[in-house]
Amino acid sequence: MKKLIVLCMIAILACSFCLLAACSSGGEAPVTSIEFASLEDITLSSSFDSESVDVHVYPADADVSDITLTADIEGYVEIEKMTRLFDFEERPYVVVSFSVSPIYNGTVKLTASSQKYSVSTTTSITVIVENADDMPVTDSSEKALLTRGGWSEAMISSFVSVRTQTGTALAASSLTESNGAYTFIGADKDTYKVVFENEEVSSLYDCNGERKIYPNNGVILTAEKLDDSKAALRANAEKIVKDRLTYPLTADFPLFAWVYNLDTESCDTAFVVSSVTAKNAFGVPIEMTFAIEYKFDKQGNFTWQNMMIDTEFYTNPNA
Repeated sequence: MKKLIVLCMIAILACSFCLLAACSSGGEAPVTSIEFASLEDITLSSSFDSESVDVHVYPADADVSDITLTADIEGYVEIEKMTRLFDFEERPYVVVSFSVSPIYNGTVKLTASSQKYSVSTTTSITVIVENADDMPVTDSSEKALLTRGGWSEAMISSFVSVRTQTGTALAASSLTESNGAYTFIGADKDTYKVVFENEEVSSLYDCNGERKIYPNNGVILTAEKLDDSKAALRANAEKIVKDRLTYPLTADFPLFAWVYNLDTESCDTAFVVSSVTAKNAFGVPIEMTFAIEYKFDKQGNFTWQNMMIDTEFYTNPNA
C-alpha cells in the first residue's frame, strides 16, 4: 500500500511538472539577436519617396512588440510606425518591416534595438536620390525638410538668407511648430527657434541661452568671445576714462574689481563696469564708478557707444 501511495505521488508530481512546462512555453521567447535584411543601398526617384527596410528578429517566436528603428541625427531619416509581417512559412526568425524616408544623398546609420531584452544591431545604407529638385538652397535635404515642415518658398528663402548671415546651419530631422515659432536642431547640436512675420524671418533665437541672434547683422557675442576681449576692453576703458578726468595722471584703477556683462538680447553689445580714484578739480582724490557700453562687429572689433562716470554721461560722436 505504501508503495502505491509513493507511486501516485510521483505520478502527480510528474504531471505537475508537465503542466508547468506547458504553461511556461506558451509565451513568446525573448529576443536573442537582430539582423537587417540584405540592403546595400536605397535608390529614390525623389526626396519624398520612402523605402521599406526589413529586420529579422530571432527566434521565430520572439516578442517584437518593443523593437524600434532609429537613425543617426545626420541621417535625415523619418521613421514610420513598425508593422509586423505575418506569414506561415517555416523560418527561424520574425520579419519586422519599417518604412524609412531618407531626404538626402549620403550614408545613413540605422540601429534596430529591443530595450526589453537589451539587444541591438546597426547597419549603414547608402541613399541615392535620382531626381533632386531644382531648389533655391544649396542643400536639397534642407529644402525637403522645411517643405515637409509646412514652410512656403518665401519662408525657406528668407530663412536661408538669415541662417547664412548668422552661421546657423540646419542639420537635424526634427522640426516642430508652436504658436507660429519653429524649433529645430542646428549643426552645432544647439536648439534654435525662428519666428516669421508675413513669411519673412522676424527673429531667430539660440534657445539654449534664449539669446536673440537675429536681427543683429549676424553678430553673435558669446561669453567665450567676451573673455578673449577682456584685456583689450579694460585697456580701452582706462584710456577713455582718463581722457575725461581733470588730472588723468593721478588715475588709479583697481586690479580685480572689473565686471563684464553681455547684452543677451542684442548679442552684439557688452558693458564694462569698474571704478577709478583720481584728483578732482579741487585736487582732492575721490573714487568714481564708471560704466561703458561697447558694440562689437562681425570681426570682433568693438567701439564704445556710451559712458557714465559718476553722474556725467558721454556719447561717442564717432560711433
